[in-house]
Amino acid sequence: MNLFRKLIYGRTAAKLFERTVLNLHSKLYTVASIYSKRNNGGRHPKHDIINYTKWFCDHIEVGWVVLDIGSHFGSMVQGMATKADFVYGIEINKHNYSQAMKENSKKNVKYIHDDAMNFDYSKLPGIDCVTLSNVLEHISDRIVFLKTLVNNVKWSDRGLKQFLIRVPAIERDWISVYKKQKGVKWKLDNSHDTEYTLEQFYDEMNKANLRVIDCRLRFGEIYSICAVK
Repeated sequence: MNLFRKLIYGRTAAKLFERTVLNLHSKLYTVASIYSKRNNGGRHPKHDIINYTKWFCDHIEVGWVVLDIGSHFGSMVQGMATKADFVYGIEINKHNYSQAMKENSKKNVKYIHDDAMNFDYSKLPGIDCVTLSNVLEHISDRIVFLKTLVNNVKWSDRGLKQFLIRVPAIERDWISVYKKQKGVKWKLDNSHDTEYTLEQFYDEMNKANLRVIDCRLRFGEIYSICAVK
């Protein structure tokens, strides 16, 4: 047994198999995610465990008009619509947009099938708050995009100009940082352009003319309340 352990955990094995094991760790995370979704009726259990919709709902006020970018199937839009006066949801994916229209329509909700990078925000009435839930990490020109929102959204006369932002943090655990150092797949999703450090997040918000009011880490993600400077 001791010989077996030496062979498996020894320096030679570590040099030979470290990258393989790190890649396997990433792959198994993906497989576990797929299995857990299939064993929960097609709904990923993370939605109930993380419950990010509640955080967004807790930080909007009754009477607000909210603009949700990257509204996906509309579940978060529907949740916020129980509190906000009106919610607009922009979604670039036609399938997601159609699903949202079918499953999560309400009288005080309007879904828009368009590219948020190029959308004419002057079409919308006064907005109190913009919500971005797992959106920024998919965008390469994030600062340009945020500046576009800051400058082109028609803000309400209440003057709040708030942003509620949720993004993944690379510092969720040590192994993600180590994988990046080793050049092994470290992102939670291959479509991510980045996964944030706190320093990077504050820097990008500042460059986009946003002031960070509150910033917290939950389940390996950054949840932040920001406002236009």
